[in-house]
Amino acid sequence: ALSVVALRARQVVGSMVVYDNDEGNAFIGMAAVHPEARRQGIARAMKTELAARAVEAGWRRIETYNDATNERMRGLNRPAQEP
Repeated sequence: ALSVVALRARQVVGSMVVYDNDEGNAFIGMAAVHPEARRQGIARAMKTELAARAVEAGWRRIETYNDATNERMRGLNRPAQEP
């Protein structure tokens, strides 16, 4: 229930490994999208699915860290209220 896998034509094109930190928070340990499937909304769809699962599980928040040079992932992870 914690990890998310994206499939296209029965092939894995993305995955998101998620850990429960036992404090009511989910932590995204790794998110990956196959290079040929990037920029197609897969990471966003996986994160949206995770958010829905988080609500069902009663998690209070989803946390993640990423490389400061990965601007695309930083944009995806930026909270909606940040510019």
